[in-house]
Amino acid sequence: MAAETTPEILATAPFGAGSVGLGLHPLTHLPARDQVATILAQARAAETAGFDGVTVSEHHAGFPSYLPQPLLVANWILADTTRLWSGPGPLLLSLRNPALVAEEIAWTAARFPGRVGIAVAPGYVATDFEAVGETKEQVKQFHPKIDRLVQALSADGPLAADPAVSRWAATPGPVMVAANSKASIEHTAAIGAGVVFPGGQDPDRHGRLAALYRDLGGKGTVCGIRSMWVGEPPETPEVIQERAAYAKAGTRITAPRMLTGSVAELTESVSDWAVRSGIDAINIRLHVPGVAPELIAEQIAIVGEEILPHLRAGLR
Repeated sequence: MAAETTPEILATAPFGAGSVGLGLHPLTHLPARDQVATILAQARAAETAGFDGVTVSEHHAGFPSYLPQPLLVANWILADTTRLWSGPGPLLLSLRNPALVAEEIAWTAARFPGRVGIAVAPGYVATDFEAVGETKEQVKQFHPKIDRLVQALSADGPLAADPAVSRWAATPGPVMVAANSKASIEHTAAIGAGVVFPGGQDPDRHGRLAALYRDLGGKGTVCGIRSMWVGEPPETPEVIQERAAYAKAGTRITAPRMLTGSVAELTESVSDWAVRSGIDAINIRLHVPGVAPELIAEQIAIVGEEILPHLRAGLR
């Protein structure tokens, strides 16, 4: 009889300190059904390669390389794997009712005990808000909505009679917040949530924010996102399309900068970035729009075998 998957036999807790997760992105040049099959294949490959968990990020209206329902996809992944933890990384909370998100994440955790976490972000792409009949003014509600989400998942919150929420409150999973400013770090520390830093930004600045979070008593994980590719990533038409989508999203928004090089070069550069960023968990992104699925699978295997053990050792 197979052992039940429990938190005790997982490599790390969801978004846990010392964890190396893989952020999955769909290959949006493929038909929808093939995108689903490919992202599930990537999750299985990540489990085989030794990653601790996988996350799925959110954009809407066909924004390249993203999906509109990350928690739904995380459920597919959890059902299709046995050891990985999963969850949105991030979910755009500004677009949603926090109480409904609380119910959805709690019931997911009831189905997959110890394997579920959630990261939330405010969002920045105008088309995400337009797709649901809102405007970017909703971003101003992000911090109040985080407060409502945390309260809804608590033992004395408005959903306390819900059995899945009650279970979450007794054995809570992590709630992570995309925080990239002094004000957001202060708020995240105050509510007891963990931190996710966006990818491709100044690691020394993030290191100062991480230190502030700890100085304020923040006890959650500080996780950093890092895009990378072993070798030279191919230049595809879809890469150009994605850059254009980011440029259209706002003048201050750019596509994540990717670290490239040999295994040895990447191990050194990513390790240096992690130390300077002050993080204790990593979310790696191995994605180039428009490439063949086999290339992504190859990258997952190489990074899992040759780079991941060094990164995990450095975090611990």
